[in-house]
Amino acid sequence: PVNEKVESCSNEEVLVRAYAPSDHDHVRNLFVEGMRINNAPESYIERSLNTDLANIEETYMKDRGTFLVIERVSDSAIVGSVGLEDLGDLCELRRMSIHASERRKGLGRTLVDHFIAHARQHKFDGIKLSTGSWMESAMKFYESLGFEDKGRVTYKTDESCGVVIANFEMLL
Repeated sequence: PVNEKVESCSNEEVLVRAYAPSDHDHVRNLFVEGMRINNAPESYIERSLNTDLANIEETYMKDRGTFLVIERVSDSAIVGSVGLEDLGDLCELRRMSIHASERRKGLGRTLVDHFIAHARQHKFDGIKLSTGSWMESAMKFYESLGFEDKGRVTYKTDESCGVVIANFEMLL
């Protein structure tokens, strides 16, 4: 359920809730921080900020989609986020981010559990996601949640380099 208070592994109370327009800058900053920590190509970060993250409501908050955030109750800081994009029979898990200081506290699992509950409630057949192949901890995390590794695809981002993306899927 959205707007559910839960405790992290560090016993800190957090609120999982739907995105609000006032979260926009916090979500974008969280995404950029996470991508830079993981050495994502700047071209990827810029493209993401100028496409779906430029207007979260139009991309995610329509049809059966949603965008969820985790808010730390003690100071109202946004410490996690994830988008669910409606693709028809499937949905896509996108823009999963947990603040660096909040990782390894169970918040990622909590956020994905809420994501999966939303997907089941809205009768999606499955969930797909992709992540940068350089993000080994993310790939292990998704596999630990039951997502199946579906292989790698190389996307050309400019004239001189390609980005290898790992694809995962979970049937519901």
